[in-house]
Amino acid sequence: MYIDFKSDESYTPNKISIKAGTIFQDLKEILYIELTEPSGWYMFPLRTKLVSGEQKKFVKTMNIQI
Repeated sequence: MYIDFKSDESYTPNKISIKAGTIFQDLKEILYIELTEPSGWYMFPLRTKLVSGEQKKFVKTMNIQI
C-alpha cells in the first residue's frame, strides 16, 4: 500500500486494521498497526497465530477487509 502523509495529509490513515475470514460475518482482525506521518510503500505481512503461539507463514482466506 502506498501512503504519503506529505501529499495528502487529511486522507492519510494513521491506524490500519486488516481483517480476514471466509465470509463477512466471521472476519477476524489479523493485523493492527499505527503509523506516524507515513511516506512510501508499506508491506503488511499477513500471518495468523496458532493456539500454541506459533505463527503460520500465510493466511488462507476468501475475504479481506482493510
